[in-house]
Amino acid sequence: MIRIGLCGQLGYSFACRLWQLHKQELENRFSHRFLSIFRDQGSGAYPFSPVQETGFRMYEIGEGGLFGTLWQLCDEEEQKTGRVFSGCEVDLYRIPVRQEVVEICELYEENPYEIPSPGCFLVLWDEEREPGLTPECLSILQKSAMIGKLTMDHNRIVTMNGHERFLTPPARQRKDILDRTGKKEVSELLC
Repeated sequence: MIRIGLCGQLGYSFACRLWQLHKQELENRFSHRFLSIFRDQGSGAYPFSPVQETGFRMYEIGEGGLFGTLWQLCDEEEQKTGRVFSGCEVDLYRIPVRQEVVEICELYEENPYEIPSPGCFLVLWDEEREPGLTPECLSILQKSAMIGKLTMDHNRIVTMNGHERFLTPPARQRKDILDRTGKKEVSELLC
C-alpha cells in the first residue's frame, strides 16, 4: 500500500503573506495573544531538501494548494505505475493546519486546502519498502502526519467527519475559486 503523509505547516506561508498585506486590519480583528502565537510558529517550511528515492517521493504543495497537489501526484503516480494507482483517499481531519491559519484565511475568503504552501510537502511511500528506506527518509516519515493512501481506482476522495467529496482537476478548481470569490489568481499574493 502506498501511504500519503504531510510534512510542514499547511497554509502558513500564505497566511504570513496575508498578515504582511493586512497587518493593521488583523491587529484590530484578533487578540495580541492570538497573533503572537501565529507569529511564533516559525516559517512553516520543512527545513530539508526534498528526497526522492525508490519507494519514497515528496511533492511540494504549490499552486492549487493541497487539493491541486493531490490531483497532480495522482496523475504522476498513474503514469509511473501504469494506471495501477490513480486515485486517493485523504482524511482532512488528519491534516495539520493551525487554527490561526484557518481564521486568517477565512477572513479573506481563502481555503487553506486550496492555497500554495511553499515548504510544505506531501510524502508518498510504499509500506512494503519502508524497512529499506534511508534514515533521512524515516526521519521525514516520523515528522509527517499520515493523511491517506493511494488507491487502485480513479476516485480521488477527501473525507471529513464521514462526509466525502471528490477532488476536481486544478484548472477547474482555480475557475471555481475565481467564480466563487471574484478574486485575482491566488499566486499573485505570493509575489
